[in-house]
Amino acid sequence: MGRSILAVIAGIIAGGTANFVLIALSWVLYPLPDGVNLSDPATMKTYTESLPVSAFLLIVVAHASGALVGGFLAALLGRGSPVVLGTIMGVFFLLGGVANVVQLPCPLWFAVVDLVSYVPCGILGAKLAPRRING
Repeated sequence: MGRSILAVIAGIIAGGTANFVLIALSWVLYPLPDGVNLSDPATMKTYTESLPVSAFLLIVVAHASGALVGGFLAALLGRGSPVVLGTIMGVFFLLGGVANVVQLPCPLWFAVVDLVSYVPCGILGAKLAPRRING
């Protein structure tokens, strides 16, 4: 049990890192205008409405990759069922995704695609992890 808990923590860290790297790439490709106040909802709405579809697709990939990498590592390191560990990772990242779509303005299609991707990607990541023998 303890090993699986540590595996989930490692998955959260690794998945969060993968997510952050791709989000940072999106900031490079689609920079915020100078002087933008990120806490101003009207400014954020104007900014997100100006983004092309490709920017939102990159964010979906970033979010999905977090769950995928997290599920992979949790299943690789943990002793529990890979599907359970992947599901835990997917749900963890889903909670963050829900917070994102509630707080930040985004198109409806993005919210739907983003939110339905987390759990399947966590499970897929876990299924991609090599099976442990005598582990």
